[in-house]
Amino acid sequence: MSEIIDFSKKYWLDENCARTTASGLLDFYDYKDASEVLFKSFAPFGEGLGERLICGSVVGSIAALSYILSEKGLTKHEILEKTEVFKTAFREEFGTILCSELLYPDVKLKDPYPKDPVRLDICTKAVEKSVLEVQKIVESIK
Repeated sequence: MSEIIDFSKKYWLDENCARTTASGLLDFYDYKDASEVLFKSFAPFGEGLGERLICGSVVGSIAALSYILSEKGLTKHEILEKTEVFKTAFREEFGTILCSELLYPDVKLKDPYPKDPVRLDICTKAVEKSVLEVQKIVESIK
């Protein structure tokens, strides 16, 4: 298992996918203060804002990616370009960035989390892909 995945997984199962990816990534890159802010801010962002909209792992990862790239001095335009790279890679893997489409038809709207093993598997794969993709982007700009 990758070290960056381990950083995110310390939050997994106890927290939602947005908190898991955002704080795990920021912890990995040693932005502890930002990690704490996003952790506190992202409580309602899991499960596609609780409405199965944009996948929480995508939202959390993009938030962390934007922060990291901003700290590295990239412009807004460059950050937006890297965000598109991230979304494209996620879509290539899963076909969508929408929570509802990631889980459909395997998981009903109100299936419990993380007790449903099918949902747990899908969401775990989304978290892992997200943090690995952010790492790839960040490492490419060094």
